[in-house]
Amino acid sequence: MITLYHGTNYSAGKSIISNKIIKNFITRRFDQHSGTPTTDGFVYLTDSLGYANYFAYDANRNTDKSNMGYFIFKITLDENILLPDFDEYEFQNSINTNEIDAKNYNFRKSLDELAVCRTDNPITDENSILEYTHINKKITDSIGNELWLKFVHNSLSVDENKNKYDEKILSYLTFRKI
Repeated sequence: MITLYHGTNYSAGKSIISNKIIKNFITRRFDQHSGTPTTDGFVYLTDSLGYANYFAYDANRNTDKSNMGYFIFKITLDENILLPDFDEYEFQNSINTNEIDAKNYNFRKSLDELAVCRTDNPITDENSILEYTHINKKITDSIGNELWLKFVHNSLSVDENKNKYDEKILSYLTFRKI
């Protein structure tokens, strides 16, 4: 079992909570017309709370103008269903994944090098432990602007500092089981 995170906008988060499922077939915000397309049929995950926060914040500011915040899901699941994120690999390395040895590039290498992986399974409360936290202005105000900005800035790093502020930020968050 491994614990990973998934960040999403407010309306998608509410849907996940009420339906108890993170779907792998959805309308993609990062479709084939965007600079960083994601492939339908996958749920994208990260081992970095900061990265999940970045993706959720970005999705929310571009799709949800309600100012209701966004959601981060904490997911404990069987690592046997995890795959490398070849979409991110192609984006980060500017090469086609046909040029790498896919058999030797696994989800662990994807997490180590890119801080992301994916699964081609929907994630439910039946195949995982699924928890969530709602990030809103009240939460960010309680954390404090300076620490929050350091957390957000360092969240985009995929080096040894990528999880530097995760523990500090986790102490301010409450995850609730779905």
